[in-house]
Amino acid sequence: MMKKLIAIVAVLTMLLSMTVFSEERESQKDDLKETVVTDNDDMTVNVSQKTGIADAMMVVDVILPRYAYSDLLAADKAEYLNILAYSEQVVTDEEGVLDMSFKLRGDSPSGSYTFVITGKDYKKEINAFVVNDDLSKAAMDAITDVLTGDNDYESNIEAIKAAICGQPAEYGIDETGYSKDFESADWKKAASLSYDYMVSEKIKEIDTTRASYIFNKAVAIVALENGMVDNIITDAELFGLGKGKLAGWYKKDFVTDFTGKRMAERLGGKAFKSFEEFDEALIESFVLSVIEKPDGSGNTKAVMQGFSDYIGTGDSGTDKRYAYVSNKKWDSYEDLKEAFDEYKDPSQPSGGSGGSGGSKGSYVPRASISAETSEKTQEDKKVYQLNIFNDLETVAWAEDAIIALTEKGIVNGVGNDMFAPNDFVTREEFSAMIVRAFIPYVQAVEISFSDTKKSEWYYESVAKAYAAGIVKGESENLFGTGNNITRQDMAVMLCRMGEYIRLNLAMPENHAEFSDDEMISDYAKDAVYTLRGAEIINGISDKEFAPLENATRAQAAKMIYGLLEL
Repeated sequence: MMKKLIAIVAVLTMLLSMTVFSEERESQKDDLKETVVTDNDDMTVNVSQKTGIADAMMVVDVILPRYAYSDLLAADKAEYLNILAYSEQVVTDEEGVLDMSFKLRGDSPSGSYTFVITGKDYKKEINAFVVNDDLSKAAMDAITDVLTGDNDYESNIEAIKAAICGQPAEYGIDETGYSKDFESADWKKAASLSYDYMVSEKIKEIDTTRASYIFNKAVAIVALENGMVDNIITDAELFGLGKGKLAGWYKKDFVTDFTGKRMAERLGGKAFKSFEEFDEALIESFVLSVIEKPDGSGNTKAVMQGFSDYIGTGDSGTDKRYAYVSNKKWDSYEDLKEAFDEYKDPSQPSGGSGGSGGSKGSYVPRASISAETSEKTQEDKKVYQLNIFNDLETVAWAEDAIIALTEKGIVNGVGNDMFAPNDFVTREEFSAMIVRAFIPYVQAVEISFSDTKKSEWYYESVAKAYAAGIVKGESENLFGTGNNITRQDMAVMLCRMGEYIRLNLAMPENHAEFSDDEMISDYAKDAVYTLRGAEIINGISDKEFAPLENATRAQAAKMIYGLLEL
């Protein structure tokens, strides 16, 4: 293998410029995590990669568009020049960073290149789009001729269609992307969107950077219309999210994979007549998709205030009002605004009654088991502590837990801004809480308890918890639906959950026993003392655990929150 790579270098020596190491990028090494490929002028590219292997010999191969690394490995020596745009041996520095600049062959076309870095026990492969400026200039001139000519509209559309369809790479369009499945009508729609935008912006001359933005966005919009797009956020640059109103928003921590997929679902199949019309729909889909699963009502508040001019709600409102519209699926700004405006706080004197809010259906978000946090993350998330219940005075010790879990959709109020913290929790209610908190992704199994029915709201949660081994029935035939869960059974289920999600839980070797230890069932003792050692549970007093007492909603929230925080 090494002999082949050395031979490649020898064949290309006369064609390639020497590698130039960049001292200017030395300060960026500490922040380098992924391969960085930067396309400069004259087919010069920069490649930086943190390999983690110091002073190691690496080979950098750059594969021409339409070829793969496997083609190079299978090729004869005579075929190397048909496959390679560059090849060189490089030694990483003392920090294991490979950092180099080099020039690709002058006849290399524009397109998606494969950059492969290989060494002993190391391989990194990445695709990057590179534009040949010399070849691209002629393509840009062709568009400029259309923009400055005096042909009729239809002729101009056909000319742009022929240009971008005939040599898409020269306009920055990745031939391996959405356009590879385009038909003639799709190219014409992309040409029409592009041309109309350039005319509206009074563009008379175009360069590669501007062309790439315009034509890629047009292609992406047509692909969305055709139902080819699964996630708008992952293709944010193609859709132009880096420009305009969404530029400061789409990279926020609370913008998740769910957000991008819901945006694609909302917009997929719709026809757009212009970039402007699309951008308006894009912003609306972003706002509504975030609110549908915001990871906290504070994020709903931040987004609604940030886009208040679009929604029409202004930039003020009580926390309860934002919490009221959060975690729901709204079809439009109008539906969202109607619910927001109708909400009445029952705790405040008012001459009218509270409206229903016009909810079009609700979505219960799934909470992450854990999350890395930092000052920057907290700033990006803009989490607000919301005072959303009026009856938490008697359970101040659980207030933070209740509010946090409510914002995540793990627990819910009982209506009228009440949580009922001292009400008891049934076995099926607690099963639903812990499934939402920890294992929403688990596949449910068929359960045959005579007191659980598929038509009931709790069935799927119980079936998921049963599948994970978190819950068992009170007998072979009965789950215990409707029965209040005891404090010791709640501890058992939470301890099983900790084991299922692989938390490092262990019962302390020398633990003090509760004064009512003899009342704790043998099957529950390990769980009770393990969770007390992890500071997740306490007794109802300094000495008494009360294992057989019914658990309250406040106690359930406090324990679930404690396990989530580990």
